[in-house]
Amino acid sequence: MQHGNQIAAGGAPTLGVIRGLGRVVGQTSWAVIDHGLLSFANFAANLVLALWLTPAEYGGYVAASAVFWIALSGYDGLLIQPMMVFGSGRFHDRPSTYLAILVSFHWCVSAMISAALAVGGLGVMFWGSPLSGLSILGYAVAAPLVLLQQLLGRTFYVWSHPWRAAVTSAIYMAGTFAILYALYRSATLSSFTAPLAAAGASTLAITGAIAMRRIRLWSPWGGAFLREVAAAHWRYGRWTVLTAVAGWARGSIYYLVVPVSVGLEANAALNVLWNLVMPVIQLYVAGSALLVPAFSRHRQDRRFKSLMWRVLLVLVAGASVYALLIGLFGGTLIDLVYHGRYTQYTNLAWLMGLIVLPIAASTAFGAFLRAHERPDRVLSANVAATVVACIGIIAIDAWGLRGAVLGLLASCVTTMLVMLWWVLRTDSRTEAQAPTGPPV
Repeated sequence: MQHGNQIAAGGAPTLGVIRGLGRVVGQTSWAVIDHGLLSFANFAANLVLALWLTPAEYGGYVAASAVFWIALSGYDGLLIQPMMVFGSGRFHDRPSTYLAILVSFHWCVSAMISAALAVGGLGVMFWGSPLSGLSILGYAVAAPLVLLQQLLGRTFYVWSHPWRAAVTSAIYMAGTFAILYALYRSATLSSFTAPLAAAGASTLAITGAIAMRRIRLWSPWGGAFLREVAAAHWRYGRWTVLTAVAGWARGSIYYLVVPVSVGLEANAALNVLWNLVMPVIQLYVAGSALLVPAFSRHRQDRRFKSLMWRVLLVLVAGASVYALLIGLFGGTLIDLVYHGRYTQYTNLAWLMGLIVLPIAASTAFGAFLRAHERPDRVLSANVAATVVACIGIIAIDAWGLRGAVLGLLASCVTTMLVMLWWVLRTDSRTEAQAPTGPPV
């Protein structure tokens, strides 16, 4: 009888642990599904646009997308990333009020972004490339809705409802395909209307988010709480914006340089080559979101670094197989998918495939450094890579599109090497008491 009571007494904690573990696994699974849906939507949209638009139109769209991504990076740093920290921390006791204030901030920030894009688009259209300018104008119209969809989707993580974020992403994916197809069938798909398809799909996703949880799209509150939220977001967000901009520059600056130096068709080809490695890169992005908390839990373990090295070995091994496949079959795949449009660039597929190797290593190193609360060191790696990317612009003048791919590869290798240098200098036992860098 006494033995039975002991079993019963120990059963409740065990059951609680199992339920807690199941809840964590479930939320992680929904987070992976959410990220996968968004990544697939963006990848597939790029694929069909490369097929349905002319190379010049697609090249103009890609250049405009690079301009919009820098705006998205700033928006993410000022609003979304701080929200992920403060929404479940400092302001967790006032979630609805806090979100309403953020939505108010959204309208202000997105209005400034739209105005800047409109001015820039008109300038590019009249004094540069009409196709790129028109696409930037399309993003100027689409920006408020696309950015709001990003904000509302992330709020469900703050409220620990990632399944709702996955639902909105599924709506966005379906809406994107349906609208792009409708535009194509009506012969109205262009570098200008392609961003509007994202706006329409975002509107559907926003509607779904509001239906699942009542969300105010404007805040009637002001005063001290609004100022407190604004100050907190600025203190945190200014560092994340710097990191985001540096990350954008090292990866996207070539999409602005190649059209000027080589041409819009070459810019389209650069994105076609990038599409070869995008699936595995998106997988590493999702993996990083899982590695950081996992590494954080083992931070004080003496075998922490050995764990990181094992993860590194797995990631690099997978990347090596993927790079080999791209080297062997990437050119053939481009010919098959794009019906011979970009045949003259297929010889660069193997070179683009090599990029996944340093990115795989940087995924492990970056998660290790973030787990040690050293985002400043991640920022330094991105800054160094940005400098190399800017120097690499010279290679475009010398070797054309091959120079751009070499510049991308060099910037990724630089990120990996700087992170590796910081990892080797990191001691788990001393870093626990070390002052952390600026929040990112």
